[in-house]
Amino acid sequence: MRTPVFVILAIAVMARAGLIDVGGPCSSMNDHLDLESRKFTSECTDQTFCSRALNGTCTPRLCRRDEYPFGFNATQEIPPQCDVGSYCPDEGRGCVPLEVAGSPCQLNRDEQCGPPPDWERLASSRNFNGSICLQSTIEMVTLRYANKTLSQSCIIENTTFRDVGPDGQEYVITVMRDNCLSHQLYCDPIELVCQRTRPVGLACTSDSVCETVC
Repeated sequence: MRTPVFVILAIAVMARAGLIDVGGPCSSMNDHLDLESRKFTSECTDQTFCSRALNGTCTPRLCRRDEYPFGFNATQEIPPQCDVGSYCPDEGRGCVPLEVAGSPCQLNRDEQCGPPPDWERLASSRNFNGSICLQSTIEMVTLRYANKTLSQSCIIENTTFRDVGPDGQEYVITVMRDNCLSHQLYCDPIELVCQRTRPVGLACTSDSVCETVC
């Protein structure tokens, strides 16, 4: 039986994913989020990114998001973190100024967003300085402010993460996010309007609808 061409191509891309080191050829068209873990993945190693400016060449990362970035060991020099007012994209191609409302941003990267004028009132543990990334597509989401009040229309986003634990068992977590004023309100998934969070003792379907936890 002959294997379909698209299957062969998919296997070839998967085999190359994350294996190409500095100086090797790559295509940024293959940058993507892993469908299970939502981790950013490219053809280059975790220490490098696919540079379009260098005609598709794996290049050392120019910045990092985390204090202890994934893929680096204790002997390797790590790229710098970005200054206040800028952020490091998932691919690590260099620091970029914060985005304004309505601009694209990467999945679960609220810190890529510039704050609204009244950010101190809107800020909470469920957003970054009052800004939040919602409306996911394959890789990009849209920046919005978490400022919708009671009975106003709202946007809700469900993201499912799958990973295998050290015991070999698969774990599935679904995260619900919305742009209602955090903690006091939640976005009703049926009516898509902001409702008051529910007190202890009432029925619930997720933590987001509760004043505490479900």
